[in-house]
Amino acid sequence: MVPSPTKDRHEADSRFGRDFKPLTPLVRYPFSEKSPCLEGVVSTSVTEDVVTGIHYGRNGVLLVETRDGQFKTPGGKVEKGETREAALARELREEAGVEIVEMHGLLYRVNYQEPGVIRRIEMYEIVTTGTPAAHSKDPDNDIQHAAFYPTSQALELLSRGRNRHVSEPLRALLAGRSRHAVWHYDAAHNPADRLSYWAKLSKFHGIVLGHWAVENGLLHTDQFVVPASVLSDAHQGHCLAEGLAEILRSYQPTVILGPETGGIDVASRVGPLLGIPYATLRKHGTVRNGHAIRPGDRIAVVDNTFFSGKTLQFAIEAIESITGIQPVVAAVIAVIEGCEKKNNFPIPIHSLTSVAPRYFRADKCPMCAPRKSAAVLESSRKEIGE
Repeated sequence: MVPSPTKDRHEADSRFGRDFKPLTPLVRYPFSEKSPCLEGVVSTSVTEDVVTGIHYGRNGVLLVETRDGQFKTPGGKVEKGETREAALARELREEAGVEIVEMHGLLYRVNYQEPGVIRRIEMYEIVTTGTPAAHSKDPDNDIQHAAFYPTSQALELLSRGRNRHVSEPLRALLAGRSRHAVWHYDAAHNPADRLSYWAKLSKFHGIVLGHWAVENGLLHTDQFVVPASVLSDAHQGHCLAEGLAEILRSYQPTVILGPETGGIDVASRVGPLLGIPYATLRKHGTVRNGHAIRPGDRIAVVDNTFFSGKTLQFAIEAIESITGIQPVVAAVIAVIEGCEKKNNFPIPIHSLTSVAPRYFRADKCPMCAPRKSAAVLESSRKEIGE
């Protein structure tokens, strides 16, 4: 149910913090406007600056719905002679019928490249006033609804989005996984639809139904995701690796690194597709496979799943400790929704698809009823029968 909007000033909370200055360039994550994928196109491309803003307060997240049923934060192109502040205020007024009373710092940037155009999309934290509604002043007549949505509902609505360069960074921000990062997308090399990857996992037994204990037995679930079963198939494993390679290509990595627990097979497939070396990060914090990390290397981390985020968090910290270099991006085959820790990952995290099992507290699990087997441990990876 959508919360009723108010006419009062919408007080924003401190979810995104105040530890940065407005309009400060993101120099921590340098990027190149030139993608190796489109050498002949980039030189003639024009650059468009796009601004958008997120208001997150007591009423939830301010989103607008487009005519084709997609959800996004209000925003649009910066016109010639406009400042970013003026452009964002105009777009909020036109698309959502609200006024900006505060504009804080830059949260993240997206570089979206398509033939002939590079769009630099900047997301700002804002505070608005007024009642959100689709506004008649929208010159494009593209917005059909504007309202505040609870975070859980906003995440669900955004997960349906067809435009990954819009929904993926925003979902990561709302889930607390990425801030102050630069995301890269190439329209000419986007992987297939997220549902097609979910179908691959399901068809080739990468999603196993059963009764599982996760989070050290604190939670029980009815599905377990095992991408290794799909990677073991030569053709399907190659398809998954190609999808990850295309996600990573525009970040221009020079080495692929996979955690020993689940990223070895992924890294060994993705590296050759990009024509770059790969290495393995071992559990005790050493890099093997013979590749020496050099100063200036752009490291991409790959893994099979993202669940609690512990593995990726360890990988990022270990790589920085060993090499002194922060990875530029991470990519996984599947995000397991519903039990992610609210970690603030300092780099973009991409995924091919997401899986949403049901979770129960161990003492409230309906699958633990009499005459049903107790849950097995996560590490056993065996399906439980009746």
